[in-house]
Amino acid sequence: MKKLCLLLLLFIVQTINAQYTEVINAKFPGNSESPYSVGTKVLQVEGDLYYDNYTRSNYQETNSFGSNIFVRYGRFLENLEFDLNLTLQHFSANFPTQYMENYNAFGLKELVIGAKYLVYKKEYKNKRYDEIRSWKKLTRTDYSRLIPSVGVYVGANTNFLAKEFKEEGDPIVSPRIGVLLQNNFNDNLNLVTNIYGDKIISKNARYYYVIAMTYAINYQWSYFIENKGTFQKGNTDSLFSTGAAYLWNKNLQLGAYVRTNFDTNDSNYTFGLGAAWRWDKHVKEKVTKDQEEKEKRKEEIEKKKKERKKKEKERKKLKKKKEKEAKKRKKNKKKKKKDKKKE
Repeated sequence: MKKLCLLLLLFIVQTINAQYTEVINAKFPGNSESPYSVGTKVLQVEGDLYYDNYTRSNYQETNSFGSNIFVRYGRFLENLEFDLNLTLQHFSANFPTQYMENYNAFGLKELVIGAKYLVYKKEYKNKRYDEIRSWKKLTRTDYSRLIPSVGVYVGANTNFLAKEFKEEGDPIVSPRIGVLLQNNFNDNLNLVTNIYGDKIISKNARYYYVIAMTYAINYQWSYFIENKGTFQKGNTDSLFSTGAAYLWNKNLQLGAYVRTNFDTNDSNYTFGLGAAWRWDKHVKEKVTKDQEEKEKRKEEIEKKKKERKKKEKERKKLKKKKEKEAKKRKKNKKKKKKDKKKE
């Protein structure tokens, strides 16, 4: 039992690594969500204003104006984050035939309450500076970066929506679950992959994935490309997005995006502008004496390992040098013998 408690304690210490960053880390302007939380005592709000046009096989055209608002708050644990996702929308539906009347609607389209937790944080060791003298090691591919950080998401879809946006058969509350992955290939490039099951207990259950690649051009500018695929009974959809973000200051980011599909029957495109802002009251956890001692021991062990490696390299280098000198002496002896025979 004591061993089990010790293992549990070690697991908790290992997973409670600071998720907080000095600069805002936002989901906006994309749809993909990182497994990392915002950090304890940090409130972050991400929102946009968008225009969406959807034409369905010459049967219906919908023009929508709306706003997505995503509220995030870190509490209790560095790895834990609570969030609220809501969408307000006004749309007008137009039908080219005389058999159906055009109509307008405005109201709450989506309301989801959820939480995510970082299960595994991938630590990336930068070997480039340690091994700068070795060109081979400097340029080799670091395959360990293919292992992603992993987070889990659990949320609840609520049906407290405007009647025009309610789907027949939806319960008052239905679950949304997801797995969130992130690979940091280098300091500038990362890949985020999300897999979700939405409304999984209702007849309107759907499953979707989001894959986004983000590249930081410099400290302030970054851009992304993204693909979102949705699978529902009798219907599939795939959207492609691209956009850019500008870091105004460490707590404010501005962004814009455009989104479209490549369906031959249905046409859909969206334009959006928005921002992400955070209220930062993060307090770093106090480090205990035991943790300090552990960190010191860890550093000492790492230092000794490096020294051993260095000595081993020097020993091998010296050995090779001696072998070369021995070969050279042997060659010189043979040459002298040949010269004597000729004389």
